[in-house]
Amino acid sequence: MNLASLIYNLPKEVVYKIIYYSSKPQPKSLLLDIKNYIKTKKLGIILYSKKYEHEPDQIFNWFCNDIAIFMNDSFPIMYGYVEKFYNIYFRLKMIKDKQTITTIAYKFTKGKPEREMSVLWGLLTPDERISMIDMFYNENEIKKLYL
Repeated sequence: MNLASLIYNLPKEVVYKIIYYSSKPQPKSLLLDIKNYIKTKKLGIILYSKKYEHEPDQIFNWFCNDIAIFMNDSFPIMYGYVEKFYNIYFRLKMIKDKQTITTIAYKFTKGKPEREMSVLWGLLTPDERISMIDMFYNENEIKKLYL
């Protein structure tokens, strides 16, 4: 069966939904954010893979650690969170209070670092992602990987 025949066999309501969503473009800012997320995440993984090539199983742990340092304005997390940290987590729609953030942040550290890194990276704005990379890597280190 080809795709056209499968679509013709669907109920009309489903076909209308598909047409509605396929013809409704996403906001340009969202599309740019997604492109930035993918590009900077790839760059970050390359940078951390190079820096921690002697301990490859710890690459994502170090990446998460540095994201947390950036989010907490370089204030040691063992002493608590700063407002910037909370403000970034409040971008998650389900979060209503700081205690929930503390709980979620703790649970993330006990899970898979790849997932934690992806979620935290997604919470950052495009400018914050670039600032975070700039905080830990200089231009020469980045250029060295692409030459």
